[in-house]
Amino acid sequence: MENEINVKDYVRTHNGDIARVTFVGKYNDTEMIGTDRNIYTRLQIKKISKDVSDLVEYGDYVNGEKVTSTAIQYLIDYEKGERVRTVVIKCAYDQAHIKEFTEKDINTIITHEQYDKIKYKLKELSNNLGLEGQSYASNEYNG
Repeated sequence: MENEINVKDYVRTHNGDIARVTFVGKYNDTEMIGTDRNIYTRLQIKKISKDVSDLVEYGDYVNGEKVTSTAIQYLIDYEKGERVRTVVIKCAYDQAHIKEFTEKDINTIITHEQYDKIKYKLKELSNNLGLEGQSYASNEYNG
């Protein structure tokens, strides 16, 4: 992970947003980072990377699968004759059902912070509607 933020880098904020940097500037001595989603201050940025897979954490969802671990591996690219750094993301229900993703395999990411926000809103909605404890609310989402 780097400390310097550049255009086209990926960032993860403390509230779980992942976005691509479109500009970096200053406003009243505050570093501002514009992304394809929002504008953030430097203090709101948790992680920075050129590789979006570096930003994936335990508990996030990649392509709809819950992340159970991440690891950095170095593989040999025989065509280029060099070692290539790869972040491997594992999603496993048990030892027999393991899926691995690298950056090129990632289509969607839902961070655990985003998931928690959505989950809270659904719970809050059912409470506001007086549905807490009723089978309708639990059957609707748990099948």
